[in-house]
Amino acid sequence: MESSWLTAAEAARQLGIKVSSLYAYVSRGVLTRHRVAGRRGSCFAEDEVLSLARKRRQRRAPAAAEPALQTALTLIREDGVFLRGKDICQLAASHSYEQVVEWLWSGERRWLDAARVPDWRSTPAQLDVVASAQRSLPEATGNPDRLRVTVTTSALTDPFRHDLQAANVRTAGRSLICAMVEGLPSVHRKTVKPSSRRQRYARVAASLWPKLTDKPATVELLNILNAVLVLLSDHELATSTFAVRVAASTRADPYSAVLAGLGTVAGSLHGGAGPRATELLGRIGRPAEVVPVLADYLKHETRVPGFGHAVYTGGDPRAVVLLDMLRRLKLSRALARRLDTAEHVIEVVSSRFGVLPNIDFALATFCDIAHMPPSAAETIFSVARSGGWIAHALEEYGEQPLRFRIRADYRGVPPEA
Repeated sequence: MESSWLTAAEAARQLGIKVSSLYAYVSRGVLTRHRVAGRRGSCFAEDEVLSLARKRRQRRAPAAAEPALQTALTLIREDGVFLRGKDICQLAASHSYEQVVEWLWSGERRWLDAARVPDWRSTPAQLDVVASAQRSLPEATGNPDRLRVTVTTSALTDPFRHDLQAANVRTAGRSLICAMVEGLPSVHRKTVKPSSRRQRYARVAASLWPKLTDKPATVELLNILNAVLVLLSDHELATSTFAVRVAASTRADPYSAVLAGLGTVAGSLHGGAGPRATELLGRIGRPAEVVPVLADYLKHETRVPGFGHAVYTGGDPRAVVLLDMLRRLKLSRALARRLDTAEHVIEVVSSRFGVLPNIDFALATFCDIAHMPPSAAETIFSVARSGGWIAHALEEYGEQPLRFRIRADYRGVPPEA
């Protein structure tokens, strides 16, 4: 019947997604595309679309014990991530990490349009204490552990860290993120001179690059690292962000709140996906080795790291943007083969298991091309997300304190008489 068919636009509207995501469903076999006589373009069976819409609503419905917090910071939909209403993918292509974080912290549009941003730098006292603490660590200490040491020691140099007024927290946040980067040991001494207004602002990306790889930076690579920092800056109430908000609800200072987030990222189920995906790519020398290496990997693991997402069933839009940026790079023959290898992994995994790459796999591909070790993925994530954590701490400081008091459902031995 004529009324049982929907156009692509109508089907996308029913599902609350973009038309491009709709065709991703088709490619994965989730939806069937039809050609109907007398109608132009693709058509979709209304009952199939409505059935899928019901399943998506059920999947998104929070469980009874799942906390739901009101926030004005970040909205996650299947078609993207929005920071105070701005598409994060568009921000990544046009703004520095510092500009986006200032926007996230304050909601003031002037930071997106500004001719300059506030002074992002650590204090001399902060750097002295951080450097001393870093020198005392064993040489083999990894960067993720070094970040936690930097946050702890930075707090000791801020006598007003318990002043939770927004302006003070933002000042502390700027110097802390810079200290987290500057406190890491360098593996490369060369830097790239700024060539554009956006890059002059992207100091965090420029400072972070030589801490992660001995590969010389280019303007294009620094722009991509800056975009990665933006794409990872916030993702609503991820586990680490919830930990930050719980700490902030007790009126813990911003350094302690960030430390709560870093402690949660250290868990293998949260911060470990990027490093594992980077390690997996490193095991694959060329496209022909993808199938045997994946088959061997899945003997011991249940899923391929960096694929699938609970929200983005049509594909993680952040991964799409980052992978497109990498494809546009002018690469040497050797690096082009590395990108081809990653593309072949995507092709094999998506066709066999019906899951698409998420931001973790895109980040792993970037780290692989940039000659960064697997730990770089967690380092980049931690630095980037610190901006979002501070935004959530700022929002939480304006809420009723101590509002997270979850009761336990005791299942142990009954009390003695």
